[in-house]
Amino acid sequence: MSNTLDKPVRLTALDIVRGYALLAMLLSHSSWRLPDLDYRVAFGWDNLIVPDLSTPQSRIGFILQAATPIFFLLAGFSLPLFIASRRQRGWSEWQITRFLIVRGLVLIALEFGFVNLDLAPGTYGQRISVLTAIGLSLIALSVLRRLHLAWLITLMLALLFGTQLIYYVQGRPEQPSMLYALLLAPHDTVWSVEFPLLPWLAVILLGYVSGYAVSLRQINLKAYSRSMAILLIGLWLIIITNDDFGNLYTARRIIFTKHPPDLAYLLLYLGLAFGLIWLHTRFERVNGWLPFRVTALLGQSALVFYVLHVKVLDLLSFPLAGLELAPLEISFLMALLALPILLVICWQYRALRRRHPHSVLQYL
Repeated sequence: MSNTLDKPVRLTALDIVRGYALLAMLLSHSSWRLPDLDYRVAFGWDNLIVPDLSTPQSRIGFILQAATPIFFLLAGFSLPLFIASRRQRGWSEWQITRFLIVRGLVLIALEFGFVNLDLAPGTYGQRISVLTAIGLSLIALSVLRRLHLAWLITLMLALLFGTQLIYYVQGRPEQPSMLYALLLAPHDTVWSVEFPLLPWLAVILLGYVSGYAVSLRQINLKAYSRSMAILLIGLWLIIITNDDFGNLYTARRIIFTKHPPDLAYLLLYLGLAFGLIWLHTRFERVNGWLPFRVTALLGQSALVFYVLHVKVLDLLSFPLAGLELAPLEISFLMALLALPILLVICWQYRALRRRHPHSVLQYL
């Protein structure tokens, strides 16, 4: 096979995998309004609650945990593809830089101005979460993208292993500053920081380097994703047998730490992400099947889906809360009812953005 992949095939594979992450988020977040259900199976310095892996929801949650690393990885992966397309349209480097800065600020504004608003009257969730971490990463990459690929790889590795070294040497800080929480490890203060910048910027940089290699260096995506999946899963197996560096919860190998993300957590789910990309390039014919076209639609409207999915789930939680069903059944029902609503919204949004490509919608 040629080293140059057909662009639509490549984008479809990435959109489908991004769609998987969104579907996993939808089911996982459907439990937020169900006090007797928790899909979380990762340890966290922000709550110190050790997950129980003996329940059905915990086994489901083990799969759902892949959503966040995939979301961050593909946020970086899509950037070189976007930059290459804009250069082909005649954009200057300053126009590209300005777009990335504005989009980063839009993401941050969305989180503080809309995502944190609770449907319950008068409540505001003071969270610094996914959109702020991605927004800050986009602003950083508006400058960092000008570095040579070798320097980008060096920076990515330095952030990935440097943050893990700090966690390993320092351990959980008792009273971290707000700046420490924003950059390194989550902490519940007046503002709850859930996704610190530096470890997640490393994941976005991995995606960016991957997208750069595929789009500009014309490296075969199928071969690249297969190699990365094997490499990352292999490193994960080494890390979990070590019971030391890269494991922030050592009492049980299969329990990872998500807040902050330890190396074992990142290696496993990023390896699975590349494995899924490989599957959808190796068996690309299935990408045209209806279920995968629908999943790709979600991936193409990822930000709109992410911003609205919790609001839709919240609206559904009120009438469904009184049903005489098990919490796990209500969670699945809530996600199933929310999905067609979100699909219609995503389809309408994509059509609207195509009709108005130069409006503010280009930043969403």
